[in-house]
Amino acid sequence: MVTVPVLMYHRVDPIVIDRNTVSVERFALQLDYLSRKGYTTLTLAQLYEGLSGSRQLPSRSVVLTFDDGYADIMTYALPLLQRYNMKASVFVVTDMAGQKCSWLKDHESNQLMTWEQMEEWLEAGMEIGSHTLTHPRLNRLSDENIQYELVASKEILETRLKTKVEVICYPYGDIDERVIRFAREAGYKAGLAIFDNVSLWNQNLFAISRLGISSRLPMWEFKLKVSKLSPYFIGMRILERKCKRFLRRL
Repeated sequence: MVTVPVLMYHRVDPIVIDRNTVSVERFALQLDYLSRKGYTTLTLAQLYEGLSGSRQLPSRSVVLTFDDGYADIMTYALPLLQRYNMKASVFVVTDMAGQKCSWLKDHESNQLMTWEQMEEWLEAGMEIGSHTLTHPRLNRLSDENIQYELVASKEILETRLKTKVEVICYPYGDIDERVIRFAREAGYKAGLAIFDNVSLWNQNLFAISRLGISSRLPMWEFKLKVSKLSPYFIGMRILERKCKRFLRRL
């Protein structure tokens, strides 16, 4: 089975307001490490081709993803990505373009990308995927609402940005068989999860696991997460979540 570390970022900013904010300095160090060690940052299309067996991927490959589409990645992440000649993908919440995100405490830096910024991101050679219309926990919705969130967000992005949107990133990583089935029916080729309902042994293109990159992540751990040991981190988190659920049931 092909194993490529898929890193999950949210925001890059000089001011670290929460665990999902990686400082500009730390992000630069991470990209510098990837560059010096000869890593290739894959596009989502390249990742899909590699996982589906239609493309041979470089031995040192990594995928950089940003959830939610915060405007600060245009200011701070994009220049660094360009400096190191790297690719990244951002997953946007379609109905909240240009607004402040509604699922976090109000903060001046919670601004989401505008449509114009998304166009600039694409023009810079980066990618955009769907993070649904409203950022819900999909596995708690009715069938009809799941379909609407997946289909409408894809159609709006493709129409507004004139680009193919073939990958869905599930908010909170919450998926089940229904969500996966509707994602496939909506025309997506792949789906990015986190740890829930993913398998280390059987690759499911609609439940691709990712490794979170937090503000507190030390450099030694980052190096391990992008190494061949990356599946062990995923395995440990899967086990941790199962243990917590078991204890809650008790």
